Amino acid sequence: MRQITINNNLFAVGFQWASSKMLNLQQIRQEAKKQDPAFDVVAFRQRQYGYAVSDGHPEAWLGVRSLAASMRMPATSFLGLFCLHDSDGEFWWVCAFSHGIILGMGDQVFSNREDAEKWILSLRGLLDCEFDEKIICNSVDDSLKWLSPFIKYGVFGRISGRANGYLISLYRTEKQRKKIILLLFCGIVILICIIFIKKFLDHQAGKRAMEAARIAIINKEKRKKEILSNPEQYFEKKWLSVQPFKKSIICGLNAMLALPMFESGWALERAIYDGKTITINWNYTPEADFIHLPQNSKIESPTKIISHIATIGIKTTNRDDISLLNRDQCTRLLYHGVQTLGAHLKLNMNPPEKKKIDDIEISSPWMRWQWELTGIPAAAIIDKLFPETITQLPSITLESIIFEKNTWTMKGAVYVDTRN
Repeated sequence: MRQITINNNLFAVGFQWASSKMLNLQQIRQEAKKQDPAFDVVAFRQRQYGYAVSDGHPEAWLGVRSLAASMRMPATSFLGLFCLHDSDGEFWWVCAFSHGIILGMGDQVFSNREDAEKWILSLRGLLDCEFDEKIICNSVDDSLKWLSPFIKYGVFGRISGRANGYLISLYRTEKQRKKIILLLFCGIVILICIIFIKKFLDHQAGKRAMEAARIAIINKEKRKKEILSNPEQYFEKKWLSVQPFKKSIICGLNAMLALPMFESGWALERAIYDGKTITINWNYTPEADFIHLPQNSKIESPTKIISHIATIGIKTTNRDDISLLNRDQCTRLLYHGVQTLGAHLKLNMNPPEKKKIDDIEISSPWMRWQWELTGIPAAAIIDKLFPETITQLPSITLESIIFEKNTWTMKGAVYVDTRN
């Protein structure tokens, strides 16, 4: 086996080729021992493998490729005689392919041309037909110039060594064994280091997780104390964003009392004031005019129309916070005011509102009572006078005034402190 350089790549020539039967390396090694115990390297080409002798130094050939295995032949059958050179001088290489397969003895080297030509004659005698193409290069330059275009270079190089014709040692040398032992030792050391590093990192991560959990618990408790100590900031104080009760009643009654009992022949049946709009139900009478309906009206049926009239109320401004009265105080003042007014009271005491803030359930520090006054005397409506025990309640609000069948009803809410 001889070594040459073409385009800065190392190639080897001088192999004994055989057809591959999908043998593994162990089986190929056994075949080599049968043919010649001196064979210690092998190269692969498609369905073939070729043996060669490295003179006891296979590791020196592991980066070298078989020239015959690396070539794309210009014809199905080919015979070539090339003059090449290496560190020992010039030599002759016989390369022979038949039907795209390297002949078993078609990759041989000779120190002189005469022996090479005799070998070619013996090859021709073994074949039934002549070669499709023959080439003879008489100089090293001509040989390299002719061979260079037909050499294929693998994309992945040594990674796919078999496919690219790289030489493989049949037996592990002492150097390879030492290298394998060293690699195994290094692998074990690296694995131990990785295990220790992972354990260290896991320990550090565990410590950080515990510290983060501790801080999270502290922050959660702190947040819980903040929420529970100031629950009022999470509930709307609706009594501060509406008109004062007394002004609401005066504004609503002024608008309601200005309504006519009859308009365009339609009789006022029912009127509701909600703080912004008066909604009026008109009933049909024989004098009802369908052409000129009351202001802002819409026919609901042949005997009923509805009007919606916007009112001009007092501008709502946020008021200063006030202290709420407790349940007992509110009850006393409401009952006393209703008794003084001479009306009837219906009171619905709703429980405090509940919310979840950051998974912490809190209750509103106040509860909303829904009240309804019925049977209000006409004098109180006309004079717009209501007992101060009602109008001066700090958190009472008006939601609606209803006039129906000559009776007056008022509805609203009062907010009561649950902490006292």
